[in-house]
Amino acid sequence: MIEITRKQLADLRGCIPGTVSNAKLRKSSGGMYNLLEDEILDWAMAPYVKEKLYEYKRIMMEGAEDNSVEGLESEKLREEINYKRKTIKREGLKYHVAKNDLIPSDLIGIWIGYFASGLRNNFLTIAARVARNNKTLRNKIEKEITKAINKTLSTAEKELDKYSQKIMEEMEEENGS
Repeated sequence: MIEITRKQLADLRGCIPGTVSNAKLRKSSGGMYNLLEDEILDWAMAPYVKEKLYEYKRIMMEGAEDNSVEGLESEKLREEINYKRKTIKREGLKYHVAKNDLIPSDLIGIWIGYFASGLRNNFLTIAARVARNNKTLRNKIEKEITKAINKTLSTAEKELDKYSQKIMEEMEEENGS
């Protein structure tokens, strides 16, 4: 057993001690880290191993005629471009939400749920209030109100879908420009 402190483990990895705490590694009963545990050793050596793998890949690629160091650099550049595109898209969505062009889908779902249940609860009781003891009339009124509610909800859903498609097309045009 090789026990080291948080500071020593941070020095070994090349980070600050807070990073060690954030990693939530298992401590021994003495409050120290056992360097012989696979999880702790792997965590401590990860940057070193990653660097060595990159060097090895670079050296191996130098020997190949069609894949040189430039290939690695262009691959790294492509990855950076993809990352930046994703970041731009995410920030664009945040911008549109802040500008109230977009509303999070979970909020729309909640709103539609309240709207639908409110329609049903408030309008279906009309039949019972109007027709009181006339069961045939009450059933006819409930049937017509149910049809009207379903038509209203269907129309609202279609309009919402149409509007969201319009917003998505505008966003694609902005991102394409």
